Amino acid sequence: GTGYRALNDNRPRPMGYIAALKNIHISDLPRVGDTITTEAVFLQNLLNFHLVKGTVMVGDKEMASCEFKIYVTPDEQLQS
Repeated sequence: GTGYRALNDNRPRPMGYIAALKNIHISDLPRVGDTITTEAVFLQNLLNFHLVKGTVMVGDKEMASCEFKIYVTPDEQLQS
């Protein structure tokens, strides 16, 4: 993501805030001891907003998913 690229380029990392959640679907809950895998896939960018789809899996079973918008601070507001 944006923060990872900034870190690799030795630049200050921008602040990001979750601005909205939608299409939240929870199909099951993990059991104690289950290993969960989370994935965030970038869908699109509009100005300082990033649309991301998040998925939580246990093995091959999707446990939860949603789309979320992340507001990323403009470059002039970055702090190291």
